[in-house]
Amino acid sequence: VTCYMASALQFLSVVTPFLSLIFQQDPSNKICNELQNVFRQLRNAFGPLQIRNFISSFGEHSFEMSYREQDSHEFILTLFDYLDKEIGKDFEKARNEIFGIELVRIIESKAVNVKKETEEFQNDIPLPIAHFNSIQQSLDSLTEDELFEGDNKWDTGTEHGKQDAVRRLRFKKL
Repeated sequence: VTCYMASALQFLSVVTPFLSLIFQQDPSNKICNELQNVFRQLRNAFGPLQIRNFISSFGEHSFEMSYREQDSHEFILTLFDYLDKEIGKDFEKARNEIFGIELVRIIESKAVNVKKETEEFQNDIPLPIAHFNSIQQSLDSLTEDELFEGDNKWDTGTEHGKQDAVRRLRFKKL
């Protein structure tokens, strides 16, 4: 059950900044070293991708990594977690520069001039797919204003109580 791994590894192998980051790492890091080998294979091979050694590099978690039912996205997030733990904070910071998404959730009431902004960091954007014809439409739906009114008012706290409000999602950095 490794086809999801192979497709995820093929995707990661064409993300040039990530590829460079992986090859800058010390090959004594077991998982990273095997990932370097997989990427070399992908660049030079004409046959099927051999990832047995890569899977084995997860040690006691090898069985879980190769037989747990997951998709490519889940595998990439799990791989990132393992690499972050194995290599450290500098790697995690550099990886987040490549794949990170900074967003701001804003909720505000114009009636009482109250606004709350919450900044978040993510490594992915969960896109809704039902009822959309394109990625652009799906992205647009994420940034549409959401109204809080009627029975669904925003509770601003003790000073102003429940108010009509608008909630927005804005991407700061992709």
